[in-house]
Amino acid sequence: MSKVCRAGLVLAVAIASGTCALTWSGRAEAAEPAATPTAEARAEAESLKKVGNEAMLQLDLAAALAAYEKALTLTPDDAALYYNVGRVHQAREDYPAALDAFEAFARRASPELKERVPQLDEILRDTKSKVGVIALSCRVEDASVRVQVSEKVSVTGCGPRAKLVRVSVLRAGATFEVQAVGDQFQPERVRAAPVGGGAPFPVKLALLLKAVSGTLHVETVPSGATVAVDGEARGNPPLDLSLSAGDHVVTATRDGYDAASVPVVVEAGKTRDVRIELQQKQPITSRWWFWAGVGVLVVGAATTVSILIIQPERDPEAGSIAPGTIPAPLLRF
Repeated sequence: MSKVCRAGLVLAVAIASGTCALTWSGRAEAAEPAATPTAEARAEAESLKKVGNEAMLQLDLAAALAAYEKALTLTPDDAALYYNVGRVHQAREDYPAALDAFEAFARRASPELKERVPQLDEILRDTKSKVGVIALSCRVEDASVRVQVSEKVSVTGCGPRAKLVRVSVLRAGATFEVQAVGDQFQPERVRAAPVGGGAPFPVKLALLLKAVSGTLHVETVPSGATVAVDGEARGNPPLDLSLSAGDHVVTATRDGYDAASVPVVVEAGKTRDVRIELQQKQPITSRWWFWAGVGVLVVGAATTVSILIIQPERDPEAGSIAPGTIPAPLLRF
């Protein structure tokens, strides 16, 4: 664990113990106000808080979280506990749960208690910057299918209406493999790259039956392209896509490269591999027609200038064209 995390845990313990103390599990707060805790409940909660503080000092995060959460069930009005739970989740790199806890603390804490956490706004900003959102949807509705979003996050049930799934984005450019798990459906794996603190990243799964669909494995060179199938964006390669059996068109695009499309035929129950090589765009100055066009313009300009310079002025009456036949503006150079 980093020195910053250790410092944060020690700070949480200090606040919790009264030389400064503050948790949450990520669960929703009760809609109805809880009954006032009894003296016995508060005494037990204080004992659990001390257990949690000691566990944090020992970096036993699981034990600390369990103690703080149990204390919170006894004294849900103790705002300090939400802060401590947030610190535990932060140390576990579960930033969505940490954000819920810190926001709960910010809503519930008194001004006096908030003064003991002067860096609260910075903590909230930093935590939000590490929470990404995936807007998950499926073409068909199925309540039993399980969608694995990351090692720690999975969702049961999927349909056309998007579900917002939050994940911890530990570094810029981090990607997640989203895949549906279900015996009757064709396996499908899609990469998602949500930005911490940014807009939801859309992911749509086909959920096609194995009997009438196949799998298309797509890779691009270079990687980092956006792949579309039949005009619909499907994510970044490598991809394993479930497609209905038949003809499809796969298109790959990437900044700085020419788009490339290839036709494919997917057979039911089979996997088709596609590898698309993208060509870098050539700068306009490297193309022959650009220089040819510039040459014509340059030559034309030089000829015109030459004519304008060497053409002597004439007395209008000395020419073969009678004065007034051509409008005056055309004779003024």
